[in-house]
Amino acid sequence: MSPPRKAQKWSDLSDQQKKVIAVALVIHLILLALTWRDLGRRPAADVRGPKRFWRLAATMNTTGSLAYWLFGRRRLPAAGLEQAPAPA
Repeated sequence: MSPPRKAQKWSDLSDQQKKVIAVALVIHLILLALTWRDLGRRPAADVRGPKRFWRLAATMNTTGSLAYWLFGRRRLPAAGLEQAPAPA
């Protein structure tokens, strides 16, 4: 069994590694802001599960935001696309 790895300091990272982390952080913050905005505007009936759960999940990591967008929202019917009654 190998010994645990020592945590690296920011100053120990290469410029490339710092850029990757910075881009990932920006993506996470954008997804977080969009998720929270959608949760604030969307009625509770249109959300699968409690809004508080989705806010917490989105805050913890990017996967929580992605899960909300994929599974947490109930699909709203498209406006103007109601089916016309079948001809008699």
